[in-house]
Amino acid sequence: MNVTKKKIIVILISFIFLCNISSAYAISEENIVPVNLTQPFTDSSVHRAVLIGIGSIQGLPYSVRQIKGIQQTLLNGGNWEEEHIKLLTDDAATKETIQRNIAWLDESSDENDVSLFYFIGHGGGGPNGSDHFITASDTVIYDNQLEMYFENISGSLVLIFDSCNSGGFINELWEPGRIIMTACAADESTYQVNELKAPVFSYFLNLSLSKLTKNAEFTFLFTKLFARYYANKISNEYQSDYSTNPQLYDGIIGPTRVIKRHIYFPRLNDLINPLFSNHSNLTVWKMNT
Repeated sequence: MNVTKKKIIVILISFIFLCNISSAYAISEENIVPVNLTQPFTDSSVHRAVLIGIGSIQGLPYSVRQIKGIQQTLLNGGNWEEEHIKLLTDDAATKETIQRNIAWLDESSDENDVSLFYFIGHGGGGPNGSDHFITASDTVIYDNQLEMYFENISGSLVLIFDSCNSGGFINELWEPGRIIMTACAADESTYQVNELKAPVFSYFLNLSLSKLTKNAEFTFLFTKLFARYYANKISNEYQSDYSTNPQLYDGIIGPTRVIKRHIYFPRLNDLINPLFSNHSNLTVWKMNT
């Protein structure tokens, strides 16, 4: 990597970090929630996750690979136990199994805990942007059904949706005590690409969390910066519109720590190369039903 690329990435990272520190607000499309950046992370919090990746059965080659990468990042983070992470992939991710594992979060959590729900797979929205859904292995699950599943989970709840039209979940699912991150806006598509061997949004989210950040809010802000830059880059290279606009709702006062530590000094080639290298052969999979 040449000196110019190093300077560019340092400037980008410094800029977004300074912007985050200078702003005391986390912003979504319709909600502005004040953030107190002094709230400490408590080691007594128990972290639990339901991670879902639906890939080959939906024609998406990298969902399972990527959700397993997210699982490994959590396990490396110092505050996650393997028995507190439920991983559902492909045929195992039925509507009934997803509901049952969300119920496990409900039954296990208390007000000091952090619960994470992460979905990678197909999604969509109904007419006029209504009735947004994710696609389980056997049927769809609508946003109002997800709201019923999540409504009694105690503590902090982090919801991440990497699917098309996923921004539409915010209007149905937003509540105090929750953070919602989505790969795109309610009327947009998102993509998996061969050069990343991953979905665009989750690729940069996992890199941000594993190498640059520890809490949900800063992870999202880095992810949004890098994902939008990358999507615009390949749009220009291939003269097609792959633009995407990740969305955030933050209903938690203070930063929500996802991991406690990074296990090694970050090597950023996995981040920098996709942002600044040209590629001759792009294959794209749209993540909608």
